[in-house]
Amino acid sequence: MAEKALIFGKAFTNSVLFTRALKEACDRGRLPGKVVYLLDSPWNAREARAVLPAEKVDVRYLYEGWDPFSPIPIDEKQLREWESRYGDPNLRPYITSERILESQPDHKRWNYLFSHIRYMERLWEEVRPDIHICGCADSLTPWVILNVCLRRGVPCRSFFPSRFGEKVFLTDNPYEHLAVGGIYRKFLREGVPPENRRSAEDWLHGYRSKNVVPFYANQHVEHPWPTPARLWRAYRRFMDDDMSYRTYSFRTILRHNLERKLAGPLVRWKLRGRIELRIPAGEKFYYFPLHFEPGAALLIMGMRHRDQGALLQAIAESLPMDSYLYVKEHPLMNPGNRGFAFYQRLLDLPRVRFLSPNIRGQDVIEASRGVMAISGTAGWEAITLKKPVFLFGRCFYDEFTEAVVRIEDLNDLPGLLKKESGPTATEEQTLAFMAAVLERTYDGLIAEPRYFPEYAGQTLSKENIGRFADLFARAMEGRLP
Repeated sequence: MAEKALIFGKAFTNSVLFTRALKEACDRGRLPGKVVYLLDSPWNAREARAVLPAEKVDVRYLYEGWDPFSPIPIDEKQLREWESRYGDPNLRPYITSERILESQPDHKRWNYLFSHIRYMERLWEEVRPDIHICGCADSLTPWVILNVCLRRGVPCRSFFPSRFGEKVFLTDNPYEHLAVGGIYRKFLREGVPPENRRSAEDWLHGYRSKNVVPFYANQHVEHPWPTPARLWRAYRRFMDDDMSYRTYSFRTILRHNLERKLAGPLVRWKLRGRIELRIPAGEKFYYFPLHFEPGAALLIMGMRHRDQGALLQAIAESLPMDSYLYVKEHPLMNPGNRGFAFYQRLLDLPRVRFLSPNIRGQDVIEASRGVMAISGTAGWEAITLKKPVFLFGRCFYDEFTEAVVRIEDLNDLPGLLKKESGPTATEEQTLAFMAAVLERTYDGLIAEPRYFPEYAGQTLSKENIGRFADLFARAMEGRLP
């Protein structure tokens, strides 16, 4: 049982949901110990302090009293120690992808990273938590917190949106990697229990009939143009923000967002006539769904393949002579975010076709020879539709070797694609793996209202808050694997 837990609530959904779940757990008397609740938003910290009992939950605002851009003296010994302890290559991409660091020189970016490491090490020394609980580590701050805790031997529990409706994955690592290989092999050896089998069959049938898809699949979000009222609300909230280290102005943020908003229609106009509005008939092809960026799927699970343009070029050069590569944009990605140069590079590749984002992903998978993915849902949908998956990064299904080929070396790709078909799992193996994944899936919904406004009410419903209150309590009680 954990006497002290460190919980990190990332701004927006996680922090609001986690705050209300902690209050619910306190009201029920379910928290077995003390919680240090760390937040990276001053507004969320104020709300949490107003509603959470101080004797049970110590609410802290991450940037209170320190400036991550202030130069910190680091001697060579300290630098070598941090490099050996936190030398994970996944930390480096964050200092180039965080919006706050976009206009900063390299030395300030590294200073920002090391400031967070030093802050978290000091916090760990002070708090000495028995467990760390967080949402998806999709930015530098939660990633540093996870690294510090894991390197210090603190067990971590991280929530990810699952691919099963209003459910979440609960992992002990930041890679969305579910350690279900042991359960899967046990189910193959001893048979899937009847109750587990019924549930797995239901979900498998739902995917194959295309009646069940993750809540975020096939979503197309258009952010509204800034009206005077929206601008005023955004300005007031910006000025109320006490992050004194901010190096950009409200005018810079407004210009940045307007540039992307205006670039979207321009990129679409330039792409007119070059996008396939339907799946071309009679062609053999592999399917590559583009990933949202910057995001966890690339920065964390992408491993060495975070440059999608370079990876697409390598795949195009590895294709069999009779095959094409079909590429489709991520539904949440505004074309203005990538810029026309990215799409021009993609369309100049031989035997590469760019599909309209309005085409249903499952229809493309069903007609394909297989899916190539860095991470993400398309690979899981391919497994349910009995299509081979060529995986370049990490994901929750990467232990399912009967259906998934992990591409460690791009030089191996041409030989793998020369085969008539990739690995295919039997129906019993697919059911067993589905049942194993469901064993590590729990009731609960995490949906970001900026991208999925229609799910904001469900995410913050009393029922969903109660689910997370129960998950927090069970995690601290040691009753979650």
